[in-house]
Amino acid sequence: MVEQPSSSGRAKIRSQQRLYLSDSAIARLGYRRGPRMVCHDNQLTGFQVVVGARSRVFRVCLRGSYRTLGHWPVISADEARAKALEVLRARLGVGEVAAPKVEVIATAAPKKTKARVVAAPTLQAVFNEYRKTRKLKPSTADDYQAVFNRYASDWLERSWQLITPDAFEGRFASVSIKSKAQANYLSRILSAVWSFASAKYGVTTTNPTQRLKAMGGLHQIKPKDGVVPDSLQPKWWATVEAMDDKEASAALVFIALTGCRRGEALRLQATDIDWQAKTVTFPDTKNGTTHRLPLCRRLYALLVAHCGLRPGLVFRVTKRSIDAAAERVSNEIKFKWTLHDLRRTFVTVAQRVLRDLATVKRLVNHSTGGDVTMKHYLRLSVEDLRAPLQQVEEAIYSLR
Repeated sequence: MVEQPSSSGRAKIRSQQRLYLSDSAIARLGYRRGPRMVCHDNQLTGFQVVVGARSRVFRVCLRGSYRTLGHWPVISADEARAKALEVLRARLGVGEVAAPKVEVIATAAPKKTKARVVAAPTLQAVFNEYRKTRKLKPSTADDYQAVFNRYASDWLERSWQLITPDAFEGRFASVSIKSKAQANYLSRILSAVWSFASAKYGVTTTNPTQRLKAMGGLHQIKPKDGVVPDSLQPKWWATVEAMDDKEASAALVFIALTGCRRGEALRLQATDIDWQAKTVTFPDTKNGTTHRLPLCRRLYALLVAHCGLRPGLVFRVTKRSIDAAAERVSNEIKFKWTLHDLRRTFVTVAQRVLRDLATVKRLVNHSTGGDVTMKHYLRLSVEDLRAPLQQVEEAIYSLR
């Protein structure tokens, strides 16, 4: 379609098909003699490039008027797109909040269009789709949501598409002041959700976490390696067994003798214990598998005395209260330790006693990784683990 020249004497312009305006696409655009061509971006309505004999000019259409953004290649297509977004946001009066997805609906008039603004999905809506499609475990999904609530709550009701690299890097820096590990965690979650949304909605906008990663801006976190040393084991056991909070005390002893994770212990129900077979089943583990362990002599006696045949939770204690109990023990023995240190301590003692890494991995339900033999051939039943776990229990008790 040829637009007639205006009274100001502008040259005629002929429209061109829509395409995604990138540097490579613009470089391939050829100019034919005659009126200048206008190429429309197929994702951001109003974003255009005007192709002339010796120039390519970015502009944005604002309800019948135009604003020039710059000349290519002096500014890149991505830079021009970012400018166009700013101009459109300012015109729509939404500031940083929403990235409108504009759908153009042709009216009866041949040379006019009417823009209808449809709000793009919010970050919260995208995350809800992500957790449903990826079938995240409830505990994992809740953890991701908690990170967003804690560090990005002001983004949740905004369009996911306008979280820019600058905005993310600013947020990453502020979170890093509190916790470098949590800043990395936020980056990992947002990157995963963004990649999912890009695939779902067919958007090719750059992931806002990508620039920071490419520059090596993520923190190098040293893995924790704490254990409860052998020399402090007598004091640790005496303090734990003397606690007034018997629910927390029993939970700490159980974790120490099984090497299980805190969440696995606190989610245990009475129905997960087979008193006849003397086994315990962890149905909801970190790697998604069901984990069964034998109950050795001392641990079996502890559980019988602690909860007997009562229904419901085996340990009626919350994460917060057991963490507080661990803090009290730390203050008492003058040594800082965490609940996960008990798991590392268990693995250390088990390997020292058994000298069999395959069995130790099976006891703590660790992934076999790329080991073909362990992954596809080695099958240790719960009874195969009874004697080794009894040896580990005896070794731990000998340290008391």
